[in-house]
Amino acid sequence: MITRQLSRRIERIEKRMHPAAEGTFTLEELCRAMWRSDPARCIQISEEPGEWIFRSYIPRFEAEDAERSERAEAQRGRN
Repeated sequence: MITRQLSRRIERIEKRMHPAAEGTFTLEELCRAMWRSDPARCIQISEEPGEWIFRSYIPRFEAEDAERSERAEAQRGRN
């Protein structure tokens, strides 16, 4: 992925997230927003050479998704 493409993606994410007053995001926040919008695409991107950013966050995001899913299942079981 070239820098121009990455910049455009970040701009789209920024517009969706409506930044805090200071108008900045952490790299994790940007990656998380992209993950929530399209996990499959993030995994695909992580397999490209030089895309270490997603490779470092994906395991955490997957674990959080699994935990959230388990909590939702448990909640449904109680009702």
